[in-house]
Amino acid sequence: MATVELTCPTTLWDLARGEADRDAVVATMEHRLPPDGLAAPAMPRRYRLTAATLRLLDSRILRAALEILDLDVAAPVLRGLTGYQRVADAARETGPPTGSGEVTAVLLQPHPLPWTEEFEVGLHVEGHRVATFAFRLEVVVEVGETAVVVRGGAIDRVTCEAASVTASLTFVGWPEPLWAPEPRTVPMSLVVRPPLPVPVRRSGVAPAVPEPRGTADSRPASVTDDGRRLEHPGGAGDRARG
Repeated sequence: MATVELTCPTTLWDLARGEADRDAVVATMEHRLPPDGLAAPAMPRRYRLTAATLRLLDSRILRAALEILDLDVAAPVLRGLTGYQRVADAARETGPPTGSGEVTAVLLQPHPLPWTEEFEVGLHVEGHRVATFAFRLEVVVEVGETAVVVRGGAIDRVTCEAASVTASLTFVGWPEPLWAPEPRTVPMSLVVRPPLPVPVRRSGVAPAVPEPRGTADSRPASVTDDGRRLEHPGGAGDRARG
């Protein structure tokens, strides 16, 4: 199997989607929705929308939710690797004021690196938010034997024999994941630009690393009542304009 050459940032969509495109993923997610869908139970009674319009809104809500997959998956993986003692030792050896050259730290049994993102998609009608839909993204990246190249006290490159990515996207309150692709396992080579500094205490022991989190801004995305425009989480505001 060919090694996958990655650069930082690398999105979860690029790494976990396989051959599927977004239209195909949305269509699959629609079949896994609750029986009444998303929009119909949430719409105020004063709005009388056709079944076709409600289905369109469901599709727009799901497409907005999928934009969370554009978050960077490389950053939390790299933060997890900075917690290993061998990586900290390499950073101390190559870092200022006396460090020079580069050191390759080989990690034989790294632990799985999990993280969770919770976010919302808002539904607006006539300029007013009328409903909010909560979603949860859960990701686990598990790597096999991994070589971490440290230069100047920072991670410069990472190569692993096999990186397994497992992910699922769930509508909060509904037990079945709407998106849960088969785990992908690939050899991976990651070039880190700019290099990621490794936090090292004076003793050379890396401080505790908090649970990795994605880097996407999780402000709500929005759809209009007619589903004409979407707004990416972290966009210029939290209301789409029709």
